[in-house]
Amino acid sequence: MTRFEQKLSAVLDATPFPVAVVDLQDDSIFFWSSSALSLFGHTAPTASEWYQIAYPDPDYRREVVDRWKLSLEIARHQSPRAVNTGEYRITCRDGSERICELYAAFIADYLIVTFSDITERKQAEHTARESERRFRSVANTAPVMIWMSGPDKLCNYFNQPWLDFTGRPLETELGNGWAEGVHPEDLEMCLKTYTKAFDWREAFQMEYRLRRHDGEFRWILDQGVPRFNADGSFAGYIGSCVDITERKLAEEVLSTFSQRLIDAQEEERSRIARELHDDISQRLAMLALTLDGLKHDLPASAAELRRKVGKARKKVKDLGTTIRALSHGLHSFSLEHFGLVAAARGFCKELSERQGVEIECHFENIPTDLPKEISLCLFRVLQEALQNATKHSGSRHLRVSLMGGASEIKLIVHDSGIGFEPEEAIKGHGHGLGLISMKERLKVVRGELLIDSRLQDGTTIHARVPLNPKMKSAGA
Repeated sequence: MTRFEQKLSAVLDATPFPVAVVDLQDDSIFFWSSSALSLFGHTAPTASEWYQIAYPDPDYRREVVDRWKLSLEIARHQSPRAVNTGEYRITCRDGSERICELYAAFIADYLIVTFSDITERKQAEHTARESERRFRSVANTAPVMIWMSGPDKLCNYFNQPWLDFTGRPLETELGNGWAEGVHPEDLEMCLKTYTKAFDWREAFQMEYRLRRHDGEFRWILDQGVPRFNADGSFAGYIGSCVDITERKLAEEVLSTFSQRLIDAQEEERSRIARELHDDISQRLAMLALTLDGLKHDLPASAAELRRKVGKARKKVKDLGTTIRALSHGLHSFSLEHFGLVAAARGFCKELSERQGVEIECHFENIPTDLPKEISLCLFRVLQEALQNATKHSGSRHLRVSLMGGASEIKLIVHDSGIGFEPEEAIKGHGHGLGLISMKERLKVVRGELLIDSRLQDGTTIHARVPLNPKMKSAGA
């Protein structure tokens, strides 16, 4: 070994990479680094020995030799004279196989061959491919539609049930192509929900209409969750979809049925209220006037009888007041003729005087053209919430807020009383029936009810009803 070869060997042996050096003058391997010998377990084989022991399969050996010669020929005619000769399966002394990438570089009359062991990487890739294959097999036989997206928000996978449902090939659905099948009225909401969840890396759930392969739009429940790589980095989203059209139709039927029940109830309330107001109240008023006249016609000596007649007149008058309050509770003529704000303010004033409680009211930006069903719904919820509060909370101070926004109306009724457990109340009777009634009424107008109550810490009723964007808003 020449002095140059000794220096070259010393330098290469100090590197952590497996290296062999070939003398191009006689094609002999005059140097193996200790890391190369450790990797393969052989003891400095010659070139001919190397081919025999590293590639024992004759067919594969011929393939390796041909590829190797072609790679070197390419390297000789390029600058710099170095090349990645490809991947090779190398048999070690113990019979195991290592997969290595071989890099060759010409230096004077020498060929420096570097072995990059990629066995673990290839095994990991194989495992990942196998895992991917199993996932796709499971996903394609699942009874739900499945999709995935990358960290760029673009969808990169749809399972076969999705493709069967839409009747579109995979390439048209990838990226944002899937959005072409979403109903135009639902698309903005759909994209906004997806984008917001994506930006915050949080799970989401949404309902929208998706065009089926036969052209019919079907209601879809789509649930997505974020995915993360093994190192914790964000990988995108995975979601599943189910067709809920039948459920939506059933809900619509129930909603229509509930509306008809509420309408029938309100009609009966209105009839009874009219009879109380127009008949019984009038007759009681006439009776009070008769007693009043009788009282004045009595002689001065009939003091005891005069007192009794006055007492009877007062009872009749109180009864008339109670009946008028009952009539207004059954059917608000103020709501019918003057609107929600006037009716709510009047009811709060009347209840405050009757129950001896203080009710603080705040009304803001309530539209002047509220649909009858929304006005009636919010008024009934207000009635129920305030009556529950006066009966059960023990609080003498209540707060009512009715506020209109760009897209909804919010009603808030708060008391600082003893509170209760909402779930337990709903399971029970009386108080629970009122809560159920409020929920059902709000459901008919696509509203929501939230009850915030804790024992000894008061109760707040939140009701929200979405508005038609065409309604005009006005200060209360």
